[in-house]
Amino acid sequence: MPKYFNNFHIENLNIKKHIYPILLLFIPQIAIKIYNIIDKIMVGCMILDKSELGNYEEAYKLINVLFTVVSSLGIVMIPRIANIFSNGDYKKLNLYIKHSFEFTFFLSFPIMFGIITISKEFVPIFLGEEYKKAILIVISLAPIIPLCGITNVIGTQYLLPTKKQKQYTISILVGLAVNIILNLIFIKRKGAIGAAIVTAISQFVVVLIQVNYMQKQINIKKIFLSSIKYLIASFIMFVICSALNLLYIDNRVILIVLKVLVGMIIYFMLLYIYCARKIKYCK
Repeated sequence: MPKYFNNFHIENLNIKKHIYPILLLFIPQIAIKIYNIIDKIMVGCMILDKSELGNYEEAYKLINVLFTVVSSLGIVMIPRIANIFSNGDYKKLNLYIKHSFEFTFFLSFPIMFGIITISKEFVPIFLGEEYKKAILIVISLAPIIPLCGITNVIGTQYLLPTKKQKQYTISILVGLAVNIILNLIFIKRKGAIGAAIVTAISQFVVVLIQVNYMQKQINIKKIFLSSIKYLIASFIMFVICSALNLLYIDNRVILIVLKVLVGMIIYFMLLYIYCARKIKYCK
């Protein structure tokens, strides 16, 4: 038996003190699972036309795939931020959170505007012609890409590693409650599109609550202001790419490829110009 087991005795375990922290982590995970399926359940129960549920579910899957790309940094950062917090290095903590936000905004804004721009051509190709109604649902769900990216940074990378599980739990439960209440109103009136709008609204509510919990230690306002360049560059990219529809290109694949290439060139060119001017100004 390894030597580190010699002093281990089951009777010395104090299980009670671990129950509350475990519940604080367990409850939001259950809430998140419910949060991810409650809109689908409500659409299926409240709307007789089951094609609405199919359109919503496929659109949600597409957006979820794109969000996975944005959230890829989250799991990697948890142990590092937890270690920095335990050492009391709040200056370094601010720096890491700022970098996480920069990465999130750098990816999420162009992805959001990009999928909105190409949704009309991409959805029928990717999902099939029978899912044309999913185009508007994809557009309505697109804002959750940056919103979920923000909650990934604040919730997963900050609140949980810094022992603020209670605040994290509250934000998720409030978002879930808002989602259910608004779904009862919007799904009856707007169908699956209503559910998509409610999903974006409830995610925004979660962001507001988590930002409120975070701003005491992190200068969140400064971080958001410094990241506005990604929003502006992405919006300009969106406008230019949307104008490509005026070319009347019949082939959807060619139009998608053209929009993606032009969009990437515009986005990175604008960021390069911004950085170049900033460096020149600093000199």
